[in-house]
Amino acid sequence: MADYDDIPTLKENIDRATVDSVRSLDVDKYKYGFETDIESDMAPKGLSEDTVRFISAKKNEPQWMLDWRLGSL
Repeated sequence: MADYDDIPTLKENIDRATVDSVRSLDVDKYKYGFETDIESDMAPKGLSEDTVRFISAKKNEPQWMLDWRLGSL
């Protein structure tokens, strides 16, 4: 039987059957995993003309939108 002294709980009377059920799931071996590969790009901190151009290019914005954003900068 498992040693329950190392289980942090908020309640004194936790249902041990529930704890056993959760432990039996063995989530470390979950076949679908919990990772998602997401493509991402990083821009330097702050806002500059280069950053505005970078974001506009990533969004495939039209030239007039880029010009408007640069004018606002």
